[in-house]
Amino acid sequence: MPRSLTAADRSALIRLASTLPSGSEERRALLAGLKKSAATRYDHNGQLMTLAELAREAVGKDVFMDSRGRLNYNIVMDKSGDTSSVFKVTPTQWRRLRLPDLTSPRIRERVLDARLSQLKKKITSIRDVVEFGSWAKKTNASKEEMIAYIEQRF
Repeated sequence: MPRSLTAADRSALIRLASTLPSGSEERRALLAGLKKSAATRYDHNGQLMTLAELAREAVGKDVFMDSRGRLNYNIVMDKSGDTSSVFKVTPTQWRRLRLPDLTSPRIRERVLDARLSQLKKKITSIRDVVEFGSWAKKTNASKEEMIAYIEQRF
């Protein structure tokens, strides 16, 4: 059974690579192996997989809010509801995944509200607040459009 590298092991290998001649095959192989091992791996059915590999087998992605009101972004491997078939990812990874969104409409609305609230805090000047408010009212923008506007503009 392969074991993962500890931080101390990684540091020792990096120090070893720095002692080898620049461009040597040994140094390249060592650094390539370290780079490959740095990718986050997820354990799915006893097999370690990268995020891209998981996404190829996934049925979709979803978001849920826990009891403390925190958002949890997930990749769903099957619709059985089994927690071992759900993998937590970062919000950025979640947005980049080209998978069907399985989030319920009620939760999706709460997620959009939370995201919009977060982004509105980026608007600091009064002039920008007025500009955003008038744009949103004039265009009758949806929450998704408001989020896209703030992310693009600010």
